[in-house]
Amino acid sequence: MRKLFRKTISQPLRVFGGSLLWGLVEFMALQKCRWSMRPKRPLAS
Repeated sequence: MRKLFRKTISQPLRVFGGSLLWGLVEFMALQKCRWSMRPKRPLAS
């Protein structure tokens, strides 16, 4: 019973985690694209 419960819980969690990771990757790619499109000027540190 307990094992079944854990399996039921882990499935949506894995899907959610995967989608979250994918979203993060997409966001980073978008930022990188925007950064490369931006006119090249030295970063003010």
